[in-house]
Amino acid sequence: WGISNAVLAGLWLSKRETAAVTSVYLLAGVTFAVLEPSIRTWRGVRPDPTMATINTIQIFVTTVLVTAPAVLLMRDWILDEKERSRRLMLNVLPETIADRLQVEPGPIADDHDECTLLFADLVGFSEHSREIPAQQLVAELNRIFVAFDHRIARQGGEKIKTMGDGYMAAFGVPDFAPDHVEQACRSALGFLEELEAANRDLGTDFEIRVGVATGSAVAGVIGESKFSYDVWSDTVTLASRLQDAAQPNGVLVSRDVASALGTEFDTRYVGTLDLKGPGPTEVFQLV
Repeated sequence: WGISNAVLAGLWLSKRETAAVTSVYLLAGVTFAVLEPSIRTWRGVRPDPTMATINTIQIFVTTVLVTAPAVLLMRDWILDEKERSRRLMLNVLPETIADRLQVEPGPIADDHDECTLLFADLVGFSEHSREIPAQQLVAELNRIFVAFDHRIARQGGEKIKTMGDGYMAAFGVPDFAPDHVEQACRSALGFLEELEAANRDLGTDFEIRVGVATGSAVAGVIGESKFSYDVWSDTVTLASRLQDAAQPNGVLVSRDVASALGTEFDTRYVGTLDLKGPGPTEVFQLV
């Protein structure tokens, strides 16, 4: 029993913890070997406590030494697989959410009282996609979206998903950031710079529309086989509708966003637009 537990400890615990568990069971085995003559007589023969102790130590140590290399090899394999699984999860989930899923599998839903959502959409990309080979299409879209990914990461945001030639990101989720509005607006303006650089590299003339809204939202993980981290709320809808209403290479923001921005940003009042879903909405241009 002690040997089995020592072997299992080597699979799941750290080396220091495994050594402690092994030592405890070895000490227990030696203790019972010494006490054996006092508590049991087998076939009328009282075992020699010295030989019983020596035999216990020999069996225990020999078995552990024989199994230790295989156990440690299996342990390293398990740890490598866990790390590989975690890296795959980080490709689709925020780090804190991936860590939570490994501990508590199942649906995850969090309320966020303050966060900012960004929607971006390439203008005319659908028409462009009908004129070029599939490989070129994917290469161009990948060049642009990878640049957006890097910009979002530098600002501390979280890429939520891409939808065709559309891009969605969130700021202040899953971890709150006091400057989530500024992060989103810096990213929005950064998208214009990244697209300009991509156009030079690709020889294209793509334009982009961006919408930014701030407010509350619910974020969580849905699905099992192809799960994803997503965000839902009226704030999401508003950001999407602002993007729809923006001019090419323009960034539209809500009144709440314009009010929350510091002096490093300039906004221009556009007017009240009747947006599908949110209805009449005061809209500002981020310049």
